[in-house]
Amino acid sequence: MDVVQAKEEDTLEMLKNSILMMPRFAEYNATPDRLRLRELRKDMFFGRVLKGHNKTLKKLGLETNMGLVVQVKIILICSEM
Repeated sequence: MDVVQAKEEDTLEMLKNSILMMPRFAEYNATPDRLRLRELRKDMFFGRVLKGHNKTLKKLGLETNMGLVVQVKIILICSEM
């Protein structure tokens, strides 16, 4: 599990950019609009999707030590052989 440090005043887009700087996501060469962040509930199921790039983390109700799920949208291109 990786740890990201953020402030309450940071926006969702800023958080996504911080996540994209992590080595495990570098290979995807993704942009913030290709990431979906979701709460990780205490029962380990995926919770609500976090929306609103310009909303602050405080306004989204995110808390310290909260688990998040990161989903990356990638495009697969298959060619005929």
